Amino acid sequence: MAPGSRPSTLGRVARAGFQELSEARDRIDGLAALLAEQAGGAANAGVAPVDAETLLDAFAGAADPDTALARLSELAERCPDLCAGLGASEWARLCRLAGASPALAEFFTRNPRDLARLLRDGGRVPDAAEARHELLAAVGAADPIPGTVVADPAVADDPAVAAGQRVPIASSSDESAWNALRTRYRELLAELMVADLERGAAAGEPAPFAEVAAALSDLASAALEAGLAVARRRLLD
Repeated sequence: MAPGSRPSTLGRVARAGFQELSEARDRIDGLAALLAEQAGGAANAGVAPVDAETLLDAFAGAADPDTALARLSELAERCPDLCAGLGASEWARLCRLAGASPALAEFFTRNPRDLARLLRDGGRVPDAAEARHELLAAVGAADPIPGTVVADPAVADDPAVAAGQRVPIASSSDESAWNALRTRYRELLAELMVADLERGAAAGEPAPFAEVAAALSDLASAALEAGLAVARRRLLD
């Protein structure tokens, strides 16, 4: 089937899980045409665009294909070069993510910088040390060596300081620091979700609940620590 051509029948669209059949077929047709057009540009030279049938297969793997299609159509309109550079496996991962979390799909529409790499790599389950390091780095806080107290009266009441620990302090306390923290947190959350959904698609079942729950807990803990690093900087400013 030529790039941009539409899925063959509404029955095929229905079997993919869509509720709004005609609208879904038209949107997939338009999305495939957009990708085919962008694939000819300099940014995607030599990249073969996915066709409508491949897109339909990808959306069939989403928990909510209609919502995923709506969100990813918007992403393709805003970031056509990025979307045109994705292959079939990346589209399958993207559709699973958008179907499971429309909010993250909307987030990547506004913050697409890391999306292509995430989809190419298939996500990961960050451990506690990785989550802590990356979220502290996002706010410009050095990962401190335990054992040295920050000797500043502004943070003297900090429990970590009182316990004799050296604490991380962000490089800035303005809105850019909070935005950087929110962005990196969502990117890491998306990596975890993509990895979990990938396992489910490959093995027929998701990763063990305990592993995913522990990773979510580690990510939340790291976000709190990075937030405290920003708050400490505000006290020192």
